[in-house]
This record gives sequence, structure tokens and C-alpha cells, in this order.
Amino acid sequence: MAKEIIGIDISDFSIEAVVLDKKKNGFKLKTYSRFRLSPEIVEDGRILDRARLKEALAALLKNASLSSMEKYNKVIISIPQSKIFSKVFSLPKNLKEKEIVSAVYNQAESFVPYAFDQLKIALKFLPAKNGNKEVLFFACPADVLADFSAVFAELGLAIESIVPEAVSSFVGLAGDYKKSVTLLLDLGARTTIASIFNKNGIRESININIGGNAINQALVNRLGVSYTTAEDKKRNIGLTAVDDGQTMLVIQGQLQPLADELKIFIAYYNSQNQAPIEQVVLIGGLAQMKGLDKYFGENLSLPAYVGSSLIDSRDLPSDISAVKYINALGLAVLAYQKPELSFVVIKPDQPKGSSALTDDEELDDQKQADSFWSKAKSRLLRRRNFAFLLLLLLAILLLVFRDHIYSIFQSKSPLVQLPAPSLEQPVRPAPTSGQFNFTVGSNPDNSRSNFILGEYHHVSINRYKSDPQADYYELMDLMEQEARSQVLGNLDAYVDKSKYGLAPLVLDYEIVQANPQEDDFVIGQSTVLATFRYQFLVFSWEKLADLLVLDSDWRVLAGDLNRLTEQPYELLNYSVSADGALFNFQLVLPN
Repeated sequence: MAKEIIGIDISDFSIEAVVLDKKKNGFKLKTYSRFRLSPEIVEDGRILDRARLKEALAALLKNASLSSMEKYNKVIISIPQSKIFSKVFSLPKNLKEKEIVSAVYNQAESFVPYAFDQLKIALKFLPAKNGNKEVLFFACPADVLADFSAVFAELGLAIESIVPEAVSSFVGLAGDYKKSVTLLLDLGARTTIASIFNKNGIRESININIGGNAINQALVNRLGVSYTTAEDKKRNIGLTAVDDGQTMLVIQGQLQPLADELKIFIAYYNSQNQAPIEQVVLIGGLAQMKGLDKYFGENLSLPAYVGSSLIDSRDLPSDISAVKYINALGLAVLAYQKPELSFVVIKPDQPKGSSALTDDEELDDQKQADSFWSKAKSRLLRRRNFAFLLLLLLAILLLVFRDHIYSIFQSKSPLVQLPAPSLEQPVRPAPTSGQFNFTVGSNPDNSRSNFILGEYHHVSINRYKSDPQADYYELMDLMEQEARSQVLGNLDAYVDKSKYGLAPLVLDYEIVQANPQEDDFVIGQSTVLATFRYQFLVFSWEKLADLLVLDSDWRVLAGDLNRLTEQPYELLNYSVSADGALFNFQLVLPN
């Protein structure tokens, strides 16, 4: 495949773009970019707002780290496994190629809840086993793929390949994980994708509707805390025996059904294959929760590891998390290879009407294409809307030849040719008052514009005091007032101003420790030493920049975080209740 291809990972809440250089001893990061998405733009692999996704992609690709990539006009992307139907079919060895494909289609009808004219199909022929031929069947709704193709086409970018996310994520892992039969667990916010890989690539994949959001909600309901506090407890406590063990017990209760389903999945696979699963590798946002690898290791009776990327973290810039970029890195690697499974392979000589062509370890590519197209023609003539398929193929071919035609008139094509801004559908009205207003909240709120989900920040202060006339509680009250004044009077010393802005209000506090305790206190004879822990809400400058980049008047400031952190912002008003905290701020327009 061509080198001028960007690997782009589009998830519900972020987009990552990566380009790699291939070296003799592996790959080296050439350039990268990341952009956070609002939750209402993409959900579980489906585009909800095409216009806003297009603008987010444009902002991602115009990032300074991608500015030198004028020659890159193709992308490779992935589709979540939750949008894919997959199964391994075992068929008699004496069947001919055409008969194999026909049999796969006939058997697939029993578990795919779509008509075949609504799907794109990818097949992979596996090595023969027990005298039978095996075929891995993958199908994805065609409208999902068409939506992504249309968005990139409007940006002047052609999609080279669309691959299952499990495939690209496994490619993005360090090589040591690929030497054993591996159960890859992609633990996301909504779902967990369990996929099994052996030396021949992906074998099985299932989608389990248990993820990080369910754990957060359980913590909210069982512990009576806010959603942000629940997220904080999940991240910082997780499955460790602190916080009186309450957090750990709630999380274990949510994970047990997941572990039970995985045991069934593992047992079934091991019963059908001579080489059993040897290890579990965890990826995804939830994989970073403390103690999760140990939990799955003990419950599944297998070695379990948190996955690391094929590029050592020591070779990555300090602002890039290798864990978050595993799928994007895998996509960038596939820019140099032919993916083992692909729903779209855009080539001028691709046979008309063909769905994705896949690797066949027993047949060469041309024989696969002939076999696949022979089957497709006979079936499409009976069951598919042939006109739709031809129109889709024509659109793909126009995208391909568009690049060639464009190159004739311009020797150096830019990375992205953006259309003129639409006056009918502005993303956000440009500010006219010279200020930019935004809201920071402790709980998700999709109903508010310019909303940032805040993060809890804690500050601990030690105080000691004695008084011959004061009782224990009077001393504690006096020390708390002094500690609170100290914190509020010197907030800059307790917050990393280069990363966070802060809401200057104490949301809550607790007495972490006190010595002596009340029972040992003697009025006039005891000095009390206490530690007070205060809770504030902070917001990330990067999240604010993600809002500013969508506004023409503020976009230039969004690209310079150093300047942004120096701009004054004012607290306009706030509300704090049992339902959470909301702070309305105003950022002053720079001169």
C-alpha cells in the first residue's frame, strides 16, 4: 500500500491521527494529532452529526504536527466490532471455491439481521482444520461505511481501507503479545469487545454490553456520589482495597457478569481448537483501572497484561499516551501492509461490484477475486439492488480518478481542501461582545453549549493548634477555617496552571486524619494535629481549546496553549447542589 496514508482512529469521544515511517528495525512515529469529540457527534461507530465530524477532522488535520503533510490525501480507518457481525464457518474440503462462498452466504443468513444488499462483506480463508476448509466471515452495514466515506470525500480525502477495529488494535500492540494465542479485551465506555488472535490473525470476536459507563453509574447509585466523583474513584481507586473497600466491591459486582461471559467464550474456543488461549491482553480506556489485569488474571485463570504499543513509550513525545494511540498506530502500520480483513480497498482495477477482497492463505489474490465476484454476481442478480451497488462503485471510482485528475493541474496537492464555510449551518455563532463564555460542570450535560466536563482536584493542608479554653470541636473548626483560608489565598500553588483552570470555590472537604482523636483529647493539655482535604473543580485547557477551535474568532488562540493559559477568565456565576456543580466562566478576548 502507498505510504502517503494517515491512520485515523475515530471513537465516540476522540479522534487520533498517526503517520509512521518504516525503518529497518520497525516503525518510527513521524507525526500525530488528537482531537476530543463531543458525545453527540459519533456514537458506537455511527455518525450522528456529519457536519460537526467533518469540522473536527479538519481541525485535527490542520494541527501544527500535521502541517507538513501536503502529500497525504488518503486515510485508513477502523469500524468498532460492535457494528460488525463475524463468524468462522467450517465447510467440507471437497467443495469448490464458488460453492464455499455460496455456502458461507447461506449460513450467514441465519445470524445476520440484515438483508445482504444492506451489507459490505469481508472474507478470510483460514488454513484447513480436521479435513475441513474454514472461512472467517465479517459483515458491516453498508450505510455505516458510506457515511464515513462521504465525510472524508468532502474533505478531499480518499479512504484506502476500512478494517475491523480489533484487527488494527492488535496490529498496534507490541510484538511480544503476538507470539501466543491471545484474548484481546478492548474495554470501552459502553461495551467490551473480546477477540481471539492466533498466528493466522483474528479467529473469533464477540461484543459484550458491559463497559466503563455502567461502572460509573453503579458507583453513583451505590455510593451516592456525583458522576465525576465516580469517575475519579474508578480511575484512582479501582480494584484496590482502599476507601473501606466499597469502591472495589461495587466495581467487582459490575465486572463479574463480564468475567462469566468471557469464561464461556474461552471454554467454547478451547473446545473447538487444539491450541488454547494462552494470555489476556487489555486495551481501551477502562484497561488503565488499577488492579484490572490482576482481576481478569485470577478470574480467567490466564496471565493478563495491560497492552503496550508497538512503539516504546520512551520513543514517543511526552504529550502522547501510547495506550490511547494503540489503534491509530495499528492503522498507520496497515498503511504499509495489506490488511487481513478490509471492507473497502479502493483501487482503480478493483472488479466492478466487488465487496472487500481478503487474504486467502491457500489461494492467490486473483483467484479469490474471481471466486468472490462469481458468487456476488449470481447472488446480486437475484437478491440485491444492483443499481445501488453500481452507484456506490461509481462514487468510489470518481474519488479515485479525482486524485489523478487533480494531480495534473497541481504538482503539490494540500492535505485538506476545505469547502467555504456554510452560512446556513454555522457550528457556533462568532462572539460579538469580545468574550467567550463557557460552562464547567461536574456531571455530563449535553444540553449546554460550550460545555466542559470538569475534573475533581484535591488539596491537602496540615494544621496544628492548642488552646487552654477550647474543646476538641472548637479547635477543629478553627483549624479548618485557617486551612481553608490558606488554600483559597494561594490556589496557584496547588494547581498546575499550564494544564488546568480552576473554579475558585471549595466544593467539599474532609478531615483525613487527626491526632489525638476526640477520646484522647484533654482541654488545655493537648495540641491537635489535623490534615484537611479540600475538593475543587478544574477544567483542562485542552478541552477549552477544543471548543475554541470551532470558533473563527478564537481559533488562533486554540492552537497556542501557552497563550491560552495566560488569558484571564472570570467566574460569572455558579450553582452547587446535590445534583452537581456548574460554573459559568468568561474568557476575555485577547488584544
